[in-house]
Amino acid sequence: MQGTLSTNGMVLKRGRKVDEPTGFVEFLEAAGAVILAKSNITALSLAGDSTNNLYGTTIHPERVDRCTTGEACLVALRIVNSAIGGGSQGNARLAALTCRLFAFKATRDRWTGRMTSSISAGVEDSASLPDPQQLVRAAVAPVCRSAVDLETLARALGDFSIATGLCPPVPWRATGVPARVGFLKEFSFAPLPACTRRAQITARAALEKSGIEVLDLELPRAEEFLLNGLAIYFKDGLTNHFLDPSNLKEPVHSGLERRLRLSRLSPYLAGHLKSVSPLHSKLIIEAHQLASSKNFDYLAQKQGQLVQGMISEFKAKKVEVALAPGFLPALRPEGSEHLFIYTFYTFLWNFLGFPVAAVPVTNVRKYEQSFSDPPEHDLSTCLNENLKKSRGLSVGTQVVGVPWKDEEVLKLSTHLQNLLILRAERLESFNEIQDYFKNKESARLLRSSSFEMHENSDPDSNRKKSNTPSLGDLQILEHDELEEAKLDPVERKSLKTDPHVEHLVTLKDPQRRKSEI
Repeated sequence: MQGTLSTNGMVLKRGRKVDEPTGFVEFLEAAGAVILAKSNITALSLAGDSTNNLYGTTIHPERVDRCTTGEACLVALRIVNSAIGGGSQGNARLAALTCRLFAFKATRDRWTGRMTSSISAGVEDSASLPDPQQLVRAAVAPVCRSAVDLETLARALGDFSIATGLCPPVPWRATGVPARVGFLKEFSFAPLPACTRRAQITARAALEKSGIEVLDLELPRAEEFLLNGLAIYFKDGLTNHFLDPSNLKEPVHSGLERRLRLSRLSPYLAGHLKSVSPLHSKLIIEAHQLASSKNFDYLAQKQGQLVQGMISEFKAKKVEVALAPGFLPALRPEGSEHLFIYTFYTFLWNFLGFPVAAVPVTNVRKYEQSFSDPPEHDLSTCLNENLKKSRGLSVGTQVVGVPWKDEEVLKLSTHLQNLLILRAERLESFNEIQDYFKNKESARLLRSSSFEMHENSDPDSNRKKSNTPSLGDLQILEHDELEEAKLDPVERKSLKTDPHVEHLVTLKDPQRRKSEI
């Protein structure tokens, strides 16, 4: 945005302002948008939070011990009603899923790249810097409080891209809700906690109840997708230039520093460590070896094969959109880099160039604050630490489509929003929530239970008795109570098919319900 600071979170670019006009900002303002603020980003956009050495860490809007991105925080706190994020790893969707928001990334090349700035912009002698890789490009992503707002902003960005003459002139299509939807499960190298699994299964049950057929899809050779994507990422000459301590001139995250150490191992030592290292480190070493031994032509050819393989899987089941796994609950600042491999759940769709939306579904429950079956790799401790005291945090799912089916992705996201309990009602204030529960069966349970007054970051401490529940209590109740109360037998059966998801409790068992609350 012209006249504003634009540092990419780098000390090297401190004080740098945008001199040239930003076409898409002017386009949005001409359409009636009011631009209020710019938000914080992570250094070099290399993580799913907004931590950098210039402005520090963006704190999660609900928990001071968690972090998020700047644009998600602004929208979640209702400072703005929508925002535009971006990045090559799907950072906007990561943040949206953890802040009860919606986010969207369009098909590759449907939106112009002129809406993002290079990390080399504003750096002295930038013409001599290495070229960035072009196989997985940074993409803008609108972030909103509803899927309807998301579609409105997506259409505006599409209109601007067409007006530039740099993108295919594909106008926005009117379409209906798909009758058949795919369902992609989690990946073995990045096992998800029960809360994230339950979010995806809950979305599936809601769609099936509305008459939509949901079919299981397979991601063949999932690790091959990961290794090829990471190899492209590790081979980016421009990013590697700035990650060199002599060029960056500032400290980096501890988790990123670990990856840099692994990338600098000799071939002999890397081969030895790969045979004895835990899964996480082994995958990073293999990706670095692939990046150093293959050129971009090979990686591009492999990427094309993987894209066609995924499209073929969709076509085989005669679906154009699918539910895909979401992400972990909001991360702690000290864990955001160590758990970076989990960003593959959002990075995958940037790598493939598919349109994808993030849809919030439910909250973490009390019994989901740890792995019941901890994964046997080097992230187990970090995963469990991140799940501790996560009750009430948002989790969701992703809606993904084959290329150029952006309209179907957003239409299904809107349909899913309307199906989920209370999600479409968008209660605006504490008083409205109290009034809402006066006529509900759950109000009786509310008045007779002990509730947490969410005055600090720990939702499982500082318990007090009160006849008036706090806003935080009702947010947890939103899905812990009413979602279960309204489930029919078909939905319960769908949820019970996953052995990792604890069986739902009905209102017919108040004693157990009180212990869960």
